[in-house]
Amino acid sequence: MVCAPKEIQQLTLHQEVDKSKDLIIHLNKSISPFTLHFDVFRKSKVSELDISNPNLLFGGFILVEIAEKEFGLRIYGQKVLGKPFWPPFNLILTRIKNNQVQQP
Repeated sequence: MVCAPKEIQQLTLHQEVDKSKDLIIHLNKSISPFTLHFDVFRKSKVSELDISNPNLLFGGFILVEIAEKEFGLRIYGQKVLGKPFWPPFNLILTRIKNNQVQQP
């Protein structure tokens, strides 16, 4: 899943944070457009995850695994390439199998 946040000035300011479910990323005012990626992966294949992304933001990947589950979650930010613009969409869901994108 890919999430494209709104322009910083258009984001809703939340007063309360639920640390059990809220992921907080502190952004400075000069941040350029970016997307957030949420990849589900098989824990048995974690060593095969591609980590060569030169457009990463926020210092790398967040990997989340639960002991009794077969799958994990990878979260990361990525720069929007080309002329900076805030994407007009908010969400993309894509299934990737054998390194090929499956069409919905």
